[in-house]
Amino acid sequence: MLSERDLNSLHTLLISSTPTTTYEPKPSKFSYIQVLDLPANEVIDKIDATFALAYERSPSYNFIYPSPSNVVYSKSIDHLVLKKNGNSNTEDKFKARMIISILEAVRKFLSEGKTVTKRELFYHLSNEFDKQAILDNRLHDIAIMLNCSIRSLNIVSGTRGSIIGNVIFKTKGESFNCNMSPKDIRDGNIISCRAKFIMLVEKYTVLSRLAEDEFHKKYECIIITGRGQPDVLTRQFLRKLSVEYKLPVLALMDCNPSGIQILSGYQYGFINSAYDVI
Repeated sequence: MLSERDLNSLHTLLISSTPTTTYEPKPSKFSYIQVLDLPANEVIDKIDATFALAYERSPSYNFIYPSPSNVVYSKSIDHLVLKKNGNSNTEDKFKARMIISILEAVRKFLSEGKTVTKRELFYHLSNEFDKQAILDNRLHDIAIMLNCSIRSLNIVSGTRGSIIGNVIFKTKGESFNCNMSPKDIRDGNIISCRAKFIMLVEKYTVLSRLAEDEFHKKYECIIITGRGQPDVLTRQFLRKLSVEYKLPVLALMDCNPSGIQILSGYQYGFINSAYDVI
Protein backbone atom coordinates (compact mmCIF):
# COMPACT_ATOMS: atom_id res chain seq x y z
CA MET A 1 0.00 0.00 0.00
CA LEU A 2 1.08 3.58 -0.60
CA SER A 3 2.11 5.52 2.47
CA GLU A 4 0.61 8.91 3.27
CA ARG A 5 3.84 10.50 2.04
CA ASP A 6 3.55 8.65 -1.30
CA LEU A 7 -0.08 9.72 -1.65
CA ASN A 8 0.83 13.34 -0.99
CA SER A 9 3.65 13.13 -3.56
CA LEU A 10 1.27 11.61 -6.10
CA HIS A 11 -1.30 14.35 -5.45
CA THR A 12 1.35 17.02 -5.96
CA LEU A 13 2.57 15.34 -9.15
CA LEU A 14 -0.92 15.11 -10.63
CA ILE A 15 -1.66 18.75 -9.86
CA SER A 16 1.64 19.95 -11.36
CA SER A 17 1.43 17.73 -14.47
CA THR A 18 -2.25 18.21 -15.28
CA PRO A 19 -2.80 20.90 -17.93
CA THR A 20 -4.75 23.95 -16.77
CA THR A 21 -7.26 23.26 -19.56
CA THR A 22 -8.38 19.65 -19.29
CA TYR A 23 -9.78 19.58 -22.80
CA GLU A 24 -9.10 21.74 -25.79
CA PRO A 25 -11.16 24.91 -26.35
CA LYS A 26 -13.54 25.22 -29.30
CA PRO A 27 -11.82 24.10 -32.53
CA SER A 28 -12.38 27.50 -34.17
CA LYS A 29 -10.23 29.19 -31.53
CA PHE A 30 -7.73 26.43 -30.87
CA SER A 31 -4.60 25.55 -32.81
CA TYR A 32 -1.32 24.02 -31.81
CA ILE A 33 2.27 23.88 -32.95
CA GLN A 34 3.26 20.62 -34.56
CA VAL A 35 6.74 20.41 -36.02
CA LEU A 36 7.44 18.45 -39.18
CA ASP A 37 10.04 15.95 -40.33
CA LEU A 38 11.75 17.89 -43.13
CA PRO A 39 14.47 16.92 -45.66
CA ALA A 40 17.94 18.32 -45.10
CA ASN A 41 17.78 20.85 -47.94
CA GLU A 42 14.63 22.47 -46.51
CA VAL A 43 16.16 22.69 -43.04
CA ILE A 44 19.32 24.26 -44.47
CA ASP A 45 17.18 26.87 -46.28
CA LYS A 46 15.42 27.70 -43.01
CA ILE A 47 18.76 28.02 -41.20
CA ASP A 48 20.12 30.31 -43.93
CA ALA A 49 17.03 32.49 -43.64
CA THR A 50 17.61 32.72 -39.89
CA PHE A 51 21.23 33.75 -40.47
CA ALA A 52 20.13 36.42 -42.95
CA LEU A 53 17.74 37.84 -40.36
CA ALA A 54 20.51 37.85 -37.76
CA TYR A 55 22.79 39.84 -40.09
CA GLU A 56 20.07 42.45 -40.64
CA ARG A 57 19.62 43.17 -36.96
CA SER A 58 20.99 42.20 -33.58
CA PRO A 59 19.74 38.63 -33.16
CA SER A 60 16.93 37.99 -30.72
CA TYR A 61 14.06 35.58 -31.09
CA ASN A 62 10.47 35.58 -29.92
CA PHE A 63 8.73 32.23 -29.74
CA ILE A 64 6.29 30.07 -27.83
CA TYR A 65 8.06 27.84 -25.34
CA PRO A 66 7.02 24.51 -23.77
CA SER A 67 5.75 25.10 -20.22
CA PRO A 68 2.78 23.95 -18.12
CA SER A 69 0.93 27.19 -18.96
CA ASN A 70 1.44 26.75 -22.73
CA VAL A 71 0.71 23.03 -22.98
CA VAL A 72 -2.81 21.57 -23.06
CA TYR A 73 -4.32 18.16 -23.61
CA SER A 74 -5.94 17.70 -27.02
CA LYS A 75 -8.78 15.21 -26.83
CA SER A 76 -8.93 14.83 -30.61
CA ILE A 77 -5.39 13.42 -30.88
CA ASP A 78 -5.08 12.17 -27.27
CA HIS A 79 -1.79 13.98 -26.74
CA LEU A 80 -0.25 16.99 -25.02
CA VAL A 81 0.22 19.86 -27.50
CA LEU A 82 1.86 23.30 -27.53
CA LYS A 83 -0.64 26.13 -28.09
CA LYS A 84 0.08 28.55 -30.93
CA ASN A 85 -1.34 31.40 -28.89
CA GLY A 86 0.60 30.54 -25.74
CA ASN A 87 2.84 32.87 -23.76
CA SER A 88 5.90 33.88 -25.78
CA ASN A 89 9.45 34.48 -24.65
CA THR A 90 12.03 36.82 -26.17
CA GLU A 91 15.51 35.37 -25.86
CA ASP A 92 18.27 37.80 -24.93
CA LYS A 93 21.37 38.34 -27.05
CA PHE A 94 23.42 35.86 -25.03
CA LYS A 95 20.95 33.03 -25.64
CA ALA A 96 20.57 34.13 -29.25
CA ARG A 97 24.30 33.62 -29.76
CA MET A 98 23.94 30.11 -28.34
CA ILE A 99 21.26 29.40 -30.92
CA ILE A 100 23.44 30.75 -33.73
CA SER A 101 26.34 28.52 -32.60
CA ILE A 102 24.12 25.43 -32.68
CA LEU A 103 22.68 26.35 -36.06
CA GLU A 104 26.16 26.77 -37.54
CA ALA A 105 27.14 23.29 -36.32
CA VAL A 106 23.84 21.74 -37.45
CA ARG A 107 24.15 23.28 -40.91
CA LYS A 108 27.62 21.77 -41.27
CA PHE A 109 26.40 18.31 -40.22
CA LEU A 110 23.40 18.48 -42.55
CA SER A 111 25.59 19.56 -45.50
CA GLU A 112 27.93 16.64 -44.84
CA GLY A 113 25.10 14.15 -44.34
CA LYS A 114 26.23 13.37 -40.78
CA THR A 115 24.04 12.41 -37.84
CA VAL A 116 25.29 13.12 -34.31
CA THR A 117 23.96 12.52 -30.82
CA LYS A 118 23.08 15.32 -28.46
CA ARG A 119 26.11 14.37 -26.41
CA GLU A 120 28.42 14.59 -29.42
CA LEU A 121 27.00 18.01 -30.24
CA PHE A 122 27.65 19.09 -26.64
CA TYR A 123 31.32 18.09 -26.88
CA HIS A 124 31.55 19.81 -30.27
CA LEU A 125 30.29 23.03 -28.65
CA SER A 126 31.92 22.58 -25.25
CA ASN A 127 33.31 26.14 -25.36
CA GLU A 128 29.75 27.49 -25.66
CA PHE A 129 27.88 25.30 -23.17
CA ASP A 130 28.83 24.15 -19.70
CA LYS A 131 25.77 21.91 -19.21
CA GLN A 132 24.06 19.40 -21.50
CA ALA A 133 20.63 20.53 -20.25
CA ILE A 134 21.20 24.08 -21.54
CA LEU A 135 22.03 22.82 -25.02
CA ASP A 136 19.00 20.49 -24.96
CA ASN A 137 16.74 23.44 -24.12
CA ARG A 138 18.15 25.46 -27.01
CA LEU A 139 17.46 22.51 -29.35
CA HIS A 140 13.79 22.65 -28.28
CA ASP A 141 13.82 26.38 -29.09
CA ILE A 142 15.34 25.77 -32.53
CA ALA A 143 12.82 23.05 -33.39
CA ILE A 144 9.95 25.44 -32.62
CA MET A 145 11.62 28.36 -34.45
CA LEU A 146 12.28 26.37 -37.62
CA ASN A 147 9.08 24.31 -37.32
CA CYS A 148 11.00 21.09 -37.81
CA SER A 149 11.63 18.11 -35.56
CA ILE A 150 14.96 17.69 -33.80
CA ARG A 151 15.34 14.52 -35.89
CA SER A 152 15.34 16.75 -39.00
CA LEU A 153 18.41 18.53 -37.60
CA ASN A 154 20.26 15.18 -37.78
CA ILE A 155 20.49 15.28 -33.98
CA VAL A 156 19.49 12.12 -32.11
CA SER A 157 19.40 11.10 -28.48
CA GLY A 158 21.76 8.37 -27.36
CA THR A 159 20.12 4.94 -27.62
CA ARG A 160 18.12 4.20 -24.48
CA GLY A 161 15.34 1.84 -25.46
CA SER A 162 15.62 -1.95 -25.75
CA ILE A 163 13.34 -4.60 -27.24
CA ILE A 164 13.00 -8.37 -27.35
CA GLY A 165 10.41 -10.44 -29.19
CA ASN A 166 9.49 -11.75 -32.62
CA VAL A 167 10.36 -8.54 -34.47
CA ILE A 168 12.83 -7.84 -37.27
CA PHE A 169 13.76 -4.28 -38.15
CA LYS A 170 16.26 -2.82 -40.57
CA THR A 171 18.38 0.32 -40.27
CA LYS A 172 21.19 1.56 -42.50
CA GLY A 173 21.20 -1.69 -44.45
CA GLU A 174 21.56 -3.89 -41.36
CA SER A 175 18.80 -6.19 -40.09
CA PHE A 176 18.16 -6.92 -36.41
CA ASN A 177 16.30 -10.02 -35.24
CA CYS A 178 15.06 -9.33 -31.71
CA ASN A 179 13.71 -12.79 -30.89
CA MET A 180 16.85 -14.35 -29.40
CA SER A 181 18.26 -11.51 -27.27
CA PRO A 182 17.46 -7.87 -26.41
CA LYS A 183 18.43 -5.31 -29.05
CA ASP A 184 18.86 -1.55 -28.80
CA ILE A 185 16.00 0.30 -30.46
CA ARG A 186 17.20 2.18 -33.54
CA ASP A 187 15.61 4.39 -36.14
CA GLY A 188 14.60 2.11 -39.01
CA ASN A 189 11.86 0.16 -40.76
CA ILE A 190 10.03 -2.76 -39.19
CA ILE A 191 10.25 -5.68 -41.62
CA SER A 192 8.15 -8.25 -39.76
CA CYS A 193 6.33 -8.58 -36.45
CA ARG A 194 4.55 -11.61 -35.02
CA ALA A 195 3.12 -11.05 -31.57
CA LYS A 196 -0.19 -10.94 -29.72
CA PHE A 197 0.59 -7.93 -27.52
CA ILE A 198 3.33 -5.60 -26.28
CA MET A 199 4.57 -5.65 -22.70
CA LEU A 200 5.96 -2.22 -21.79
CA VAL A 201 8.25 -2.27 -18.74
CA GLU A 202 9.87 0.60 -16.89
CA LYS A 203 13.35 -0.85 -16.29
CA TYR A 204 15.87 -2.85 -18.27
CA THR A 205 16.40 -5.21 -15.31
CA VAL A 206 12.74 -6.28 -15.62
CA LEU A 207 13.09 -6.85 -19.37
CA SER A 208 16.28 -8.85 -18.77
CA ARG A 209 14.61 -11.03 -16.13
CA LEU A 210 11.58 -11.72 -18.35
CA ALA A 211 13.91 -12.51 -21.26
CA GLU A 212 15.78 -15.09 -19.14
CA ASP A 213 12.46 -16.84 -18.51
CA GLU A 214 11.62 -16.58 -22.24
CA PHE A 215 8.41 -14.78 -21.32
CA HIS A 216 8.24 -13.30 -24.83
CA LYS A 217 8.25 -16.77 -26.42
CA LYS A 218 5.84 -18.39 -23.97
CA TYR A 219 3.23 -15.65 -24.34
CA GLU A 220 4.06 -14.59 -27.93
CA CYS A 221 4.66 -10.96 -27.03
CA ILE A 222 7.14 -8.13 -27.48
CA ILE A 223 8.83 -6.59 -24.45
CA ILE A 224 10.00 -2.97 -24.65
CA THR A 225 11.68 -0.65 -22.15
CA GLY A 226 12.79 2.96 -22.34
CA ARG A 227 15.00 2.48 -19.26
CA GLY A 228 13.03 4.97 -17.21
CA GLN A 229 11.74 8.09 -18.93
CA PRO A 230 11.71 7.11 -22.63
CA ASP A 231 13.35 9.01 -25.46
CA VAL A 232 11.48 10.03 -28.60
CA LEU A 233 12.87 7.10 -30.59
CA THR A 234 11.53 4.51 -28.13
CA ARG A 235 8.09 6.14 -28.10
CA GLN A 236 8.07 6.26 -31.91
CA PHE A 237 9.01 2.59 -32.20
CA LEU A 238 6.32 1.60 -29.71
CA ARG A 239 3.69 3.60 -31.60
CA LYS A 240 4.71 2.03 -34.92
CA LEU A 241 4.26 -1.46 -33.52
CA SER A 242 0.99 -0.76 -31.73
CA VAL A 243 -0.64 1.17 -34.60
CA GLU A 244 0.65 -0.59 -37.72
CA TYR A 245 0.27 -4.09 -36.27
CA LYS A 246 -2.76 -3.30 -34.08
CA LEU A 247 -1.14 -4.69 -30.94
CA PRO A 248 -2.53 -3.93 -27.47
CA VAL A 249 -0.02 -2.52 -24.98
CA LEU A 250 0.22 -3.69 -21.37
CA ALA A 251 2.41 -1.67 -19.01
CA LEU A 252 4.39 -2.82 -15.97
CA MET A 253 5.54 0.22 -13.97
CA ASP A 254 6.50 0.98 -10.39
CA CYS A 255 3.47 1.89 -8.27
CA ASN A 256 4.74 5.34 -7.33
CA PRO A 257 4.55 8.90 -8.73
CA SER A 258 7.60 8.35 -10.94
CA GLY A 259 6.13 5.21 -12.52
CA ILE A 260 2.81 6.95 -13.17
CA GLN A 261 4.59 9.94 -14.72
CA ILE A 262 6.60 7.68 -17.06
CA LEU A 263 3.46 5.79 -18.11
CA SER A 264 1.66 9.09 -18.75
CA GLY A 265 4.60 10.25 -20.90
CA TYR A 266 4.31 7.15 -23.09
CA GLN A 267 0.60 7.73 -23.60
CA TYR A 268 0.29 11.52 -23.82
CA GLY A 269 3.82 12.86 -24.36
CA PHE A 270 5.90 15.22 -22.23
CA ILE A 271 5.56 18.94 -21.65
CA ASN A 272 9.07 19.83 -22.87
CA SER A 273 8.46 18.11 -26.23
CA ALA A 274 4.73 18.76 -26.65
CA TYR A 275 5.41 20.42 -30.00
CA ASP A 276 6.58 17.07 -31.41
CA VAL A 277 3.39 15.03 -31.69
CA ILE A 278 4.44 11.43 -32.30
